[in-house]
Amino acid sequence: MICFRRVLFLIISLIFLGQAQNRARNPHGTTLKMECSTCHTTSDFNTIDAYKFNHDRTGYPLIGQHRDVPCGQCHQSLVFNRVGVSCIDCHADIHQNELGIRCETCHTTAGWENRMDMLDAHSATNFPLVGVHANLECASCHGEQTTSHRFSNTPVDCQGCHLTNFMKTLSPSHQKAGFDLD
Repeated sequence: MICFRRVLFLIISLIFLGQAQNRARNPHGTTLKMECSTCHTTSDFNTIDAYKFNHDRTGYPLIGQHRDVPCGQCHQSLVFNRVGVSCIDCHADIHQNELGIRCETCHTTAGWENRMDMLDAHSATNFPLVGVHANLECASCHGEQTTSHRFSNTPVDCQGCHLTNFMKTLSPSHQKAGFDLD
């Protein structure tokens, strides 16, 4: 009877030890609780079966341009839960904190430089684009700031861009009438 108990104890111990080793060997860490076949094919572990893996289940659905990014660009480690989910976790702040941390105020995942997105984003600034301003190229107002992506020095009053026209106006003469330039 003692021999049977020892054998049973050894068998149970080996089973639990084997399971613990399998968990310890999981290259994705201890938090990923799914079978390997949920994502991987049976031919090799480097191939992800796109039909089986649904990124929506992770709490971060891939929308817009994120759908086209190779997995390894975000998941540089095999422990997937260490990837950030805010824009600044992956993208450099080319505006150098000039426009805040809510990138979605101006940008969408459809494209970072979509002209219609920029027109809509202007409605949240001190200078919404209306009338002829909506048809101008960005560089017409922002000049070299367009390439530097820093926009805080762009004038928001008429005279900031149109002072020469303002001063030349003769009918009525803005200068003679004493129109305020502020």
